[in-house]
Amino acid sequence: MSNILRRELPMTLAAAIVLILFTDYYFKNDILRTTANTLVNWAVVASATAAGVGVLNVLIRTTRNIQKRESYWYLDIWMLIMMVVVAVGGVIGAYGTSILYTWVMQNIYLAIDATIFSMVVFDITAAFYRTFRVRSIDAAILVISAFFVMIYNVPLMGGLFPDSIAIGSWVVNIASVGPTRALTAVTAIGLIGFAIRILLMKDKSIFGGVD
Repeated sequence: MSNILRRELPMTLAAAIVLILFTDYYFKNDILRTTANTLVNWAVVASATAAGVGVLNVLIRTTRNIQKRESYWYLDIWMLIMMVVVAVGGVIGAYGTSILYTWVMQNIYLAIDATIFSMVVFDITAAFYRTFRVRSIDAAILVISAFFVMIYNVPLMGGLFPDSIAIGSWVVNIASVGPTRALTAVTAIGLIGFAIRILLMKDKSIFGGVD
């Protein structure tokens, strides 16, 4: 009985759901469409429930840290305050239109977001230097292309090296389009194969590798 509940039942449910959604995409049928839409709505509800459980878990852990005066507990207080402010501002009126929510996003969130990305860029550059060492022609092409794409995305560099903008634009809009489409097609074929393996109950990786 435990083996059925642990392996067979989840595999059967997953195969049935994949079959319904897979068939609905390629065939027009009112019953299939209604069932597929219901499953999608259930998935949205399940995701929202999981997000709510995650918020409760964060609240409980943060409250414990504050009570025990763990490291940086005062930052946990600030986090709880901002969670309440953003949540209240988000539910006032239409989503994202209240003055409180807009002010927080424009004057606090965006500034912090830009600061974090500005700090991360140095780590990315250092990792780029350590990882992409030129040891072959392919590596040289990759490094040169990445350099021009990086300049293309940095306004300051574009002002200092205006000719590099055209090269970076060519790499992004022309040279990378073909490989990106090929990668998308290969990924789609792989996902279809993965869905078929689930339908045939040959793949157990979605259940954590249950035997």
